[in-house]
Amino acid sequence: MRDENNSPQIYRADLDGKNMTRLLPDASLMYYYKDKIYLGPRQLKVYDIKTGTEKGLIETYVHNVSVDDSGIYFWAADKGEFHRLDPDGDNDTIILRGGDYFNYSGGNLYYMGIGENKNGPCHTINCLNIATNKTEILLEEANEYFNAHGEWIGVTFKQFNEHPETIDPKLIKQNEAGEVFVGYNESVGYVYVTGEYLYTRASLRESILVNGKPDCIAKIDDGVTIWD
Repeated sequence: MRDENNSPQIYRADLDGKNMTRLLPDASLMYYYKDKIYLGPRQLKVYDIKTGTEKGLIETYVHNVSVDDSGIYFWAADKGEFHRLDPDGDNDTIILRGGDYFNYSGGNLYYMGIGENKNGPCHTINCLNIATNKTEILLEEANEYFNAHGEWIGVTFKQFNEHPETIDPKLIKQNEAGEVFVGYNESVGYVYVTGEYLYTRASLRESILVNGKPDCIAKIDDGVTIWD
């Protein structure tokens, strides 16, 4: 909730919405767990609701904060690293350097990384098991363009970025803004965990073939299935 000056405020209310009480002014809630509020984003702090005390944990810009009994997990955005702290805030450990769209859940870190196939570099959606340090690729973005019907048009990301002069002129259209490339590309984002199932909001070629549109919700815990 924000005040009249558009500053974020943290409130608490009963489950029926009554007895709303302001807990913290000028504060952004990053995560809530067991009567503690984790604050950010300019630095990671924790506020104990029962005692009314606040403690600084780490001086860095934080995002994608998650907490469970094993520790405090967060993306140190200005360092480009994903970190873990002990539950008491001690022992700062780097889990991963690089990546994006982080979501820690149940001992696994889901994130976007960089892979490579025959067409060159590509984005991947990965699952890193924190305990074993093993990574599984859940989805690999196509790094090749396709048309509105889901048909490949023979242009890879690498060609588009490094040798655009070799692209078929028929794939370049004119509009008010100038020349526009008509190819579509895949994109993915956060992984959402629902029980034993994993979902992501994405733009996928497979969705065009199944539903006639690229934007979709895809189930990715056992292969890739266009869910909606």
